Amino acid sequence: MKYNVNDQIPKETDLIVLGSGAAGLSAALTGAALGYQVTLIEKTDKIGGTSARSAGSLWIPNTFLDKTGKDNFQNSLIYLKNAIGNKFDLERIEKFLKAGPEMVKFLDKKSFVKLRAYDHHPDYLAKLEGATLSGRVLEPHPYNASVLGKHFKDIRLPLPEFMLFNGLMVDRVDISHLMKLTKSIKSFIHSVKILCCYLIDVIKFGRGTRLVMGNALVGRLYQSLLSYNVNIICSADVKSLIYKNNKVSEVSITSNNKINRIKVNAGVILATGGFSNNKKLRKKLIPQTIPKESCVLESATGDGINLAEKLGGRLKISDESNSFFAPISLKKRNDNSTAVFPHFVLDRGKPGLVAVNPNGKRFVNEATTYHLFGKALSKALKKYPNRSCYFVCDKNFINKYGLGMVRPNGIGLKNAIKIGYVKTANTIKDLSTLINVPFDELSKTISSINNYAKTGKDLDFKKGEDAYQINLGDMNHKPNPCLGSITKPPFYAIDVYPGDIGASSGLITNSDAQVLDVNGEAIKGLYACGNDMDSIMAGVYPGPGITIGPGMTFGYIAACHAINSIKNKD
Repeated sequence: MKYNVNDQIPKETDLIVLGSGAAGLSAALTGAALGYQVTLIEKTDKIGGTSARSAGSLWIPNTFLDKTGKDNFQNSLIYLKNAIGNKFDLERIEKFLKAGPEMVKFLDKKSFVKLRAYDHHPDYLAKLEGATLSGRVLEPHPYNASVLGKHFKDIRLPLPEFMLFNGLMVDRVDISHLMKLTKSIKSFIHSVKILCCYLIDVIKFGRGTRLVMGNALVGRLYQSLLSYNVNIICSADVKSLIYKNNKVSEVSITSNNKINRIKVNAGVILATGGFSNNKKLRKKLIPQTIPKESCVLESATGDGINLAEKLGGRLKISDESNSFFAPISLKKRNDNSTAVFPHFVLDRGKPGLVAVNPNGKRFVNEATTYHLFGKALSKALKKYPNRSCYFVCDKNFINKYGLGMVRPNGIGLKNAIKIGYVKTANTIKDLSTLINVPFDELSKTISSINNYAKTGKDLDFKKGEDAYQINLGDMNHKPNPCLGSITKPPFYAIDVYPGDIGASSGLITNSDAQVLDVNGEAIKGLYACGNDMDSIMAGVYPGPGITIGPGMTFGYIAACHAINSIKNKD
């Protein structure tokens, strides 16, 4: 199947979407699938935004994909009430819980987007009433992007550190099979198959076309837009939104050094990625302990927010958390760019790793959610300007689980030590000197961890005592899947910083995703979704995919509402 991108700038269109992350792509797809003319404008030359770099998970309760039969609307509402507390926005959250399952079914019927529920993926705040062990977290099926032909190159690359051999994408299922390559016939066949297909793809496309995670989600959405002949304009800057006749009715853009004005009938949907890399807002809204290096795409500079504020839109600022966080480690790549690696699931919750502050003491449960870990680390480092915390482990750990950008079996370890990403020593005393941490405190901390590993009880932080943490650990390790000893030399450490992974604060909207002005009135013809919209989670992180899930849902809601506004006129 061949696709042609209609990238001509139209004089008039029904719906304009700004930004091509999962939220923007979903909004554009919804409008097109409903039979209307849609123009999507992307600031960069690639499709996918930060979503293309992400795990691609969607947190959406009560979809037809949930086979457990144990969840319901009321249960998920209770969970979010317990998680969010007094900042709970009942109207918007009820709209999300009702429209989310509708959106998933709509995309399943009208597009190439195919999702599946994880067999087992507990909510992050697993001890709260209403939490579930599975069913709410969705992921895209692996996607064969070769069907895109020449348009495959349009999709933004995932992080190099998430690929093998500089071009092979693997998910958790693949990693499990690759680690059991010589121990299981099933794993051997699975591994050989993906490796052989990868070699063929490299010859044809320069990298593997079997996409997983966020790249698969973006690929499926992009193919869908192409099939509906959505007008996609890349490398274009939106200069202004023109408000007249009591609504946003025109958009002024610059493309190929020319200024063009596009009349829009239904409305404009802002999905430009949030404020995360806007220097002024970053300084104002994100703790100073967070380094300038971000997991969020560089082009997410608050364009949508700036455009909306000129029309009376308002940015909501939270005293809880204006961003979502995760622990990160940093490494210089060969091209002198900086790799920003988020420590989500691969190492910190596994048995045999401890996180210590610059004084050699634990400050957090290593297996807690990455958002809570990032917040705790940011707070801990206030006393230690320009310092990091350290993940410390031994030889057994790094061989079995890897460490950050070092893969299991020590793949990449030699180079990581050479460039200083990993520090190593044969004794804890020598390691403490290398990382500038007091030996007596570090020694006490590791001694405590070793004792807890024997009993399975973490007396300091209760590591491994809820369903989420257990899932993050190693189920084959006893008595506690998250607690292991640190005894086998050599010993290793990496610097870990608090990092930001996406904006929580955004434009104030109503339940139809309409941007509100200073009087709380909807600005007609103007919508926001994704990280441009103030998160319904209010700075709390209750589960994986709580940015993409609501982002896609409110993109769908916005498109439906905008289209209905002109349908009713007809």
